[in-house]
Amino acid sequence: MNMKQTWPGIDPNRARADADASGARVRREAAAAGRREYRTSLRKRIPFETLVSYGITYSVPWHIRNLSLGGALVDMDGSTLRVGSIIEFELRFKHRGRQIEHRIPARVARIEPRGVALQFGDYDDRAYADLTNLLYEIED
Repeated sequence: MNMKQTWPGIDPNRARADADASGARVRREAAAAGRREYRTSLRKRIPFETLVSYGITYSVPWHIRNLSLGGALVDMDGSTLRVGSIIEFELRFKHRGRQIEHRIPARVARIEPRGVALQFGDYDDRAYADLTNLLYEIED
């Protein structure tokens, strides 16, 4: 992935400053709560659902609690998953009049009582551009 490339709709200077400010805020909040924070990218609450596919089971749509370039927290039943399980995260949304769909490989990073934290694997430049545009255009 060429990180120097400029993506349509994104001001790289603003994006970098926003990410730095967001990361600093997350680290301050984590420190105040007495825990370490390892997130390195902007994370936003989004009003979408996803399909999570794993093994031979295909799930019903699940609500995405928050999303970042590196992963997602999904409100789903994790009782049949284990930390480290490989899944497929399917994200569909409409952006600027065009339908966006990406299937992103992910690993189960954490299982909570109310959801599953996923860490994304490698994905292509187009998915990166679409996720970046989406994250920076959604209001907190």
